Amino acid sequence: AVLNPAPPQNTNVYVVQLCDAISEVPRVQRLNPDADPDLDLECLYVGQTGLDPQIRFEQHMAGIRASRYVNRFGLRLNMSFLRRPNPMTELEALREENSLAIHLRSIGHTVVGGH
Repeated sequence: AVLNPAPPQNTNVYVVQLCDAISEVPRVQRLNPDADPDLDLECLYVGQTGLDPQIRFEQHMAGIRASRYVNRFGLRLNMSFLRRPNPMTELEALREENSLAIHLRSIGHTVVGGH
């Protein structure tokens, strides 16, 4: 019998810290109705990439396939929010990107991305 190889673990989840001014953007406010400005928590972008996360962050900042939010408000890569190690399979990364964004929002962060 021919075994299917395991899917490659070649996708990374990453988190970018954004400047607080993003919380004034009406669309971002609508995405984060429970964000608590009194907690003074970081504003964050959650994404996934097949690249090294630092390279992907630099692309955002240079306007290459960039999130407008990261391009305009990005401060630094902040991988301390990750809950599991990179890399992972594409499906695992998609699920983790989404669940991490939901989790961070649920504890009061302003979050964009996290498709």
